[in-house]
Amino acid sequence: MAATKAAHDDNISKQLHAKDGGEHLIYRLARSRQQQSEDVEEFQEVNDEHGQLIIVRRKATKRWCDYFEKISTEEFSHSPIPHLSLTYGPIQPITMDETVAALKA
Repeated sequence: MAATKAAHDDNISKQLHAKDGGEHLIYRLARSRQQQSEDVEEFQEVNDEHGQLIIVRRKATKRWCDYFEKISTEEFSHSPIPHLSLTYGPIQPITMDETVAALKA
């Protein structure tokens, strides 16, 4: 395996140093490396609101946008937020005893 890789690297090195095509090869290698490092490499399937598979990437992106818009603006039930009295003046630093008590709880 190491010998094959070394032979491949030598071949690439010779092609890069060649007068014809070496410059184009470096751009091809850079583009290939950039494409391999992208986070999203393949299309993930998405279903529409009726459960049908969306094949077109633009429609799938629109579906995701609509879905996240809906869930981000939808109100959900939750317990009321307790109303506490205001704290006036500087806030005291947290003590070690308070930290230990909170971790044990």
